[in-house]
Amino acid sequence: MRDLFRDAKAVIFDLDGVIVDTMPFHARAWQETFRKFNINITKKEVYLREGEKWDKTFYDILRKNGFRITKEVKEAVFRHRSNVFKNILKIRLFKGAPSLLKRLSKSFSLALVTGTPRKEVRRILPKDIYGLFDVIVTSDEVRHGKPHPEPFLRALRKLKMAPHEAVVIENAPNGIRSAKRAGIKVIAVETSLPRRYLKEADLIVKSLSII
Repeated sequence: MRDLFRDAKAVIFDLDGVIVDTMPFHARAWQETFRKFNINITKKEVYLREGEKWDKTFYDILRKNGFRITKEVKEAVFRHRSNVFKNILKIRLFKGAPSLLKRLSKSFSLALVTGTPRKEVRRILPKDIYGLFDVIVTSDEVRHGKPHPEPFLRALRKLKMAPHEAVVIENAPNGIRSAKRAGIKVIAVETSLPRRYLKEADLIVKSLSII
């Protein structure tokens, strides 16, 4: 653990599944949305796609099931998904997340890199937690989502730091790959998926309390 932080000046967090326990609600929102098309997807399928831009999830799954995608279909799906998510969401921060963020903010710059749009990030995060981040990169601010390195490279540019000066905390394969492709070391947390899906990380921990 200490070796990972030896040269670090910044800690970059993912949001869903790391700071807030929202992945079960994201999964349910996608499941209910795709059910309108008679498409059944598992919670695990959603978890393995975590971090990518929402429109990629939408396009990939509909195309895989033979649907012709129009602008009207896309707008209807996103509207339905957003409404479901908003109605079922119960905001729960993971135990230890607020105290860890506050402790790290005294010694490091903090960044947030998420596949969630900024409007949703503002709604999900309490103001005092949102205000701890020096840099926030959301899905609507990048061309390519995770596992592409663009989100983390953008965060590094905003932080004015090199890859070796940061450590990423993630919980999903796409996020781990994105960070590693940007040249950043990664700590993976087993909040959504077991460690066999997180093996590309430099370190895997059970919970934030270990960090």
